[in-house]
Amino acid sequence: RGAQVLDTKISFFMLGNKATNELEFKSTYQMDPVFIATYKVKLGHSFLGDIADSGETYIVDAKRQKQALEGTAQFLQQLGIKNLLILPVTSHGQVIGILGAGSALNNFVFNDDDLDLVKIFIKQITIAIENEELLKRAEELEIKDELTDLYNASYIRKRLDEEIKRAILLQRPCSFVLPRWLWLSCVLACSSPPS
Repeated sequence: RGAQVLDTKISFFMLGNKATNELEFKSTYQMDPVFIATYKVKLGHSFLGDIADSGETYIVDAKRQKQALEGTAQFLQQLGIKNLLILPVTSHGQVIGILGAGSALNNFVFNDDDLDLVKIFIKQITIAIENEELLKRAEELEIKDELTDLYNASYIRKRLDEEIKRAILLQRPCSFVLPRWLWLSCVLACSSPPS
């Protein structure tokens, strides 16, 4: 959506993957799928990785061509663009990704209004990512199933581990009863709506 509002040819959002130490494309607009699948960005090892590490806004346009980092010209050529705007996406004071847009127009300049608009998009992206993280944490902390009001499997496993450790420490027997509710499957089968 940002590319349409900014009137640019392409746009992309890359999110950092802590396990691989790479930036991965999460959302793109009018970019070649082969390029997306094959382009790898190691943090600190390419110009996009360096931009993400620096946490600073990076602009290449008619006004700022001389400030381009090494590797920028090749990236612009691969995407068929002449101008590039990249801003860091931060969460809790750390860079977690980058948001970029590119234009193929000659003498194109990203103005302050464009930067402000992209910063608004970045705030919304950050809110969405942080919201997803909070929902995952809330699910991990839940101990009861909302529908059945029974303890969930992760809580039972955690408690069972604690009881096993306690039994080993105190040299006591430990037992676990797992009931099989035959009537439950009958109730579920009888009360479910017909297919």
